[in-house]
Amino acid sequence: MDTKTLLASGLQAGFARSTGIESVDRGGFSLKASHVESSNGGGVYHDEWVDGGGQELVRTEAGEAFSRV
Repeated sequence: MDTKTLLASGLQAGFARSTGIESVDRGGFSLKASHVESSNGGGVYHDEWVDGGGQELVRTEAGEAFSRV
């Protein structure tokens, strides 16, 4: 799966609540997080956020990693 598809499908899954949204503590900050791993090995999407913004991370099946803030 390519980067654009991973970002779009992962974000959509989070908004649709089809991923488990959990609370995480990162360096003293309370964040929300969602995580999606493609069942066919097509890549990984991870998102962490607070009110007002966050960071999305993806890793393609080729092993390339990207971040979007």
